[in-house]
Amino acid sequence: MKKLRNKWFLPLFCAALLATGACSEDDTESGTREPLPPTLTTENIPDGGFSFLYSAQEPQTFLLSTDAPWEITKTSGWFVVSPKEGEAGQGIEITVLADQNEGEERTGEFTIRANSGNNLHPVYTEYTVELRQDAFRAAGITVEGLTEDVLTFAAEESAATTLYVTASYDWNITLSDDSWVGISPMNGTASERTAVKVTPKPSTDGKRHEATMTITATDPIYPENTATREIALVQMLPSDSHPEGTVFWQDDFGWVTENWVEPYTKYGWPSVAIDGRNNNEFALSTDGMASAAAEKGYTYSPSVYARYEGHLKLGKTANMGSITTPSLSDIDAGKNATLLVQFDAAAYSSAGGSVDNGDTHFYVSVTPPATIGGMEESEVGIEVTNVWSWTRYSVLVYGATAETKITFGSERAVKCRLYLDNISISRAADEGTETPEPQPVETPLDKEIVDNSPAGTYNSSNEVSKDGATLLYSVRVNKAWSAESDCDWLTITAVRCGSTGTGADNGASLSGGIATVSATGLPYNQTLFAAAENKTTEARTGHILIKVNGETIETVTVKQEAGAPASFDIQGLNDNAVTLASDPASSEASVTFTVTGTHDWTASVPSGETWYTVSPLEGAAGQAVEVTVSAAEKNEGAARNGSFTLTMTPEGLEPVTETITVTQNSPEEMWDLSAPVQWNFSAENMPNYQDFFNGKASDPTSKNALPADQGSGYISFTHNYEGLPDVCERQVGSTGHPFVTGVWPGDYWSFRVPVASLAAGSKIRFTGITRTSKTGHKFWKLVYNDGGEWKPAATLLTKEVNSETVEYTHAMANDGGTNIEVDATVTFTNAINNGDIEFRFICMANAQSSNEAPLSAPNTGTSRWAGAGTADSPRIEAVQ
Repeated sequence: MKKLRNKWFLPLFCAALLATGACSEDDTESGTREPLPPTLTTENIPDGGFSFLYSAQEPQTFLLSTDAPWEITKTSGWFVVSPKEGEAGQGIEITVLADQNEGEERTGEFTIRANSGNNLHPVYTEYTVELRQDAFRAAGITVEGLTEDVLTFAAEESAATTLYVTASYDWNITLSDDSWVGISPMNGTASERTAVKVTPKPSTDGKRHEATMTITATDPIYPENTATREIALVQMLPSDSHPEGTVFWQDDFGWVTENWVEPYTKYGWPSVAIDGRNNNEFALSTDGMASAAAEKGYTYSPSVYARYEGHLKLGKTANMGSITTPSLSDIDAGKNATLLVQFDAAAYSSAGGSVDNGDTHFYVSVTPPATIGGMEESEVGIEVTNVWSWTRYSVLVYGATAETKITFGSERAVKCRLYLDNISISRAADEGTETPEPQPVETPLDKEIVDNSPAGTYNSSNEVSKDGATLLYSVRVNKAWSAESDCDWLTITAVRCGSTGTGADNGASLSGGIATVSATGLPYNQTLFAAAENKTTEARTGHILIKVNGETIETVTVKQEAGAPASFDIQGLNDNAVTLASDPASSEASVTFTVTGTHDWTASVPSGETWYTVSPLEGAAGQAVEVTVSAAEKNEGAARNGSFTLTMTPEGLEPVTETITVTQNSPEEMWDLSAPVQWNFSAENMPNYQDFFNGKASDPTSKNALPADQGSGYISFTHNYEGLPDVCERQVGSTGHPFVTGVWPGDYWSFRVPVASLAAGSKIRFTGITRTSKTGHKFWKLVYNDGGEWKPAATLLTKEVNSETVEYTHAMANDGGTNIEVDATVTFTNAINNGDIEFRFICMANAQSSNEAPLSAPNTGTSRWAGAGTADSPRIEAVQ
């Protein structure tokens, strides 16, 4: 059976070294690209290098393959390597011949060097091979045909493997178990190169077999001068039947994010207390995460930590950590498999760039009898030095069974913290598999750039003050990034993580107005942009450009209001807001405030807002003018909102405006839910309902609050389609049913009940029947407002509709005439004080009820709430 090897790393016990060298940029010619290092591979070189008997003998050979010219240099004169140079080629046979040794044991080495450059600008790949030769007359044994002292056979294999044995004295072979393997011949003569055949018998019991083949050569005159060579013989279990590529274990550690334990901080590669209180990692054994890890079947050491991004950190301070998969039980029982184990790994670095110095190896181990990297070892160390980015590493595992477990990391007491992600364990071919070389992982860009500037930083036009401002941002990018301004009045003054002040910290630097950040994934939540005072009379716009690899990934736009001289001074209002009582006769139905403008000004009220008056509508520059806003008519429905504008137009300057918002309170009665809130749809009630509901969506004067017949409750409908065309309309039909046309996804029915108090834990039931016409929309979602969060009031369903995934709770009948029943009981986790119980029935998709075909624009298709009297008209009630 051919033995498979991991090409890209050497186990820690191996003495051979593979190295790559190249010239510096200073040595390259202008305009030329440095060639890639050449490839160089060998076959038939033992792991420990070549060993020779003291006496002269037949040369030993190996094969060399390279894609560049090569040469061989050696350190000693007691051996010859031939040929010693050549051109690129595959399977070039190289011989190594030693002189007879008449002294003490001696060593040497030779180095194969391939050069894809030239003599002036060399680009090397080198491979060094060690040699040793026995002392004069010392007993010694050489075995050709092995690279390490182990020989494996497939369960069904019967073909003989030939080894060539040479010894300095007569030799013999003993075999610890000949029940499944035979050897011939069992002895040989001194200095003669003898072919020894090792022949297995095909397995008939389905078990793994092992034996030790011991070769002994003894000086007949001095028996104590004896050499032995032990070779392990292994007959593998029958081969697993799964095809190459079958995945036996896979984990992207998304469950870590899904089970994150609050209030630990999210994000950030290094251990930085982002909020000044909580670290952004915790032990996998923490309550809330331990159960998730146990459900996956993992076992792990104490020093394994969860990271919010969905990966693990192995190690804490001076102790490494390890995590072990469950048994790979999908492998055929009683059989073995060759496995390709792949995973993403990175070395730890602090935010400031400090790396651990205890070790640089990531250990992977398997439970015997499986081996890793070769046929003898159960553990391998992989050098991992990449920081701030992932590299995908691979190893081969041989002889894995359904009981095999794979451990990532170790429990050594050494400072070597490592990150682990995206484990994949799959079936590899038993013959000819080569391990992929490490590959940098191209991580998809993930960014989170949030404006956390305090309230009042921006005006109503989203502009910062003309007097200047400091903007507070949090910037998190999962790649190294930089930031710079495109104008001189907007500058970056701080890039900090978990601390306040100016300047930079934790892997960031700030020089010449440019921020440079190497700490990928860390949220720099103290990133400050300073806008200088605007001394011009024009508003201006600047940008902060956030870049990765020189390409802009985000543009932060900062607008600043025009400078002096034009401005308003408004006294007597909070946030330019006026609130009026519902009844004009009330003493609270008018509000007076003072306006002073640097220039003459006017006030303009929208023509549709006739329910309040503003007086006076103008003022002279520099004068403090008392402005009174009064309710002009009684509000009998829900609270309504409007706004009017104060405008100054200085000569030669842009107009300056101030917007005053006006709210007229509702007279609505607070309902205690001692009895249900009940609507009563009927032909008799139709005239009563029309005054409160009929109207175009584009008409702000039309009422949109259909009151309940019992209790205080209101039905309304909100259209959102851009421009609100005439087809967007509310009506009450001859049967008293409220219905609407011009519906579009995102539009919704609202059922609202004002309450003085509703205790947390209260249960509220909503019932009613509804339908749409054939050309109305089919998919709707019922939600309710619980403490500001809109929650589903019924079971959420999903469906692919017109190439989009639609989430809904109710689907309309396709015949355009059949009502569907809506009956939902919800529990409010938050109390309501002087607020509303509100349900919304939201249109979720552009899909007609009859055939789910999309519409090009709102149409005359209807959506209605039906019912005949109180039996099935909408009802909202408290339940036990």
